[in-house]
Amino acid sequence: MSNFPQPGDQHPDRDPAAPYSPGQAPVPERGGEYPPTSEFPATPPPDQVNYAPPGYPPDYGPGYPPPQGPPPPPAPPRKSSIPIIAVIVAVSLLLCGGLVTASVLAVRNVTDRAKEASNPFDNLPTQAPDLPGLPTNIPDVPGLPTGLPTGAGRTVTVTYEVSGDGTAEILYLTKLGERPKVAENASLPWRFSADVQTPVLVSVTATRTGTSQGSISCRTLVDGKEVKKNTSGPGSIGVTAVCAHLTLD
Repeated sequence: MSNFPQPGDQHPDRDPAAPYSPGQAPVPERGGEYPPTSEFPATPPPDQVNYAPPGYPPDYGPGYPPPQGPPPPPAPPRKSSIPIIAVIVAVSLLLCGGLVTASVLAVRNVTDRAKEASNPFDNLPTQAPDLPGLPTNIPDVPGLPTGLPTGAGRTVTVTYEVSGDGTAEILYLTKLGERPKVAENASLPWRFSADVQTPVLVSVTATRTGTSQGSISCRTLVDGKEVKKNTSGPGSIGVTAVCAHLTLD
């Protein structure tokens, strides 16, 4: 038979005042009824519950505030404009300093130039230098020749001859310093004689005016003596022969 106490045993042989040992606690006696519990509030009927439409927060009824949303994010820190102002002030000071320095240098330069201009010129010569004397032994100028011809010279006979084919335009001189005379469309051969005084330029120029091929010749004579002769060609219009000679006496 087991030594464990059976339910319903009152342990009459144990002293109620003695301390309990582990594993030997008495079973508590069943007392009276449990105290009454508090009642929950009554649930409203379904027709009185406020349901929110879709997309809106639910209506929790009176006495219950709606749930609070998340707190707003903190404001970003405000940027300070002090560095920009400091940079502007520094640049302004540098510019002002450069302008002041340039102005001071310019004023100093102008002042130095004014002082140099106002100083009297030094080391100026006080006596005029001696000029070298003019030469006194000027050589004698040789005398001019005395045997030069004076006035008109002697009279000579000048003869111009032009020969060739067809016609020609002829220019000739009869006196030194005058304009030449012209014989237009002169038939060849052509001859002219005149008495002139020396000095004289004996000159004749003959140009063919015909279109046929041919040659042209000129000849000048002084007192019957030939002094110049020339021939040009063959050719057509424009072929020219010139004879010129200067006769002094």
